Amino acid sequence: GDLKVLDKFIAQIVRVSERLFLGGVGGAYNQEELSRHNITDILMVGDGLRPKFGEEFNYLQIYIRVLPCRC
Repeated sequence: GDLKVLDKFIAQIVRVSERLFLGGVGGAYNQEELSRHNITDILMVGDGLRPKFGEEFNYLQIYIRVLPCRC
């Protein structure tokens, strides 16, 4: 049902240009999709993210801390 659709959306990797793809953490953790798109390098931006596939991909991590909104 709805959960399967959400899981598929979260794991999506979208092509931005010939050699650039964009996705969330679900995409970065979806080895089948990464391999299907011949992705070799992953840029992870966030707090508490961990590379999942170690030696299979090159990872660059940028740590950012998200603060609560003071709206």
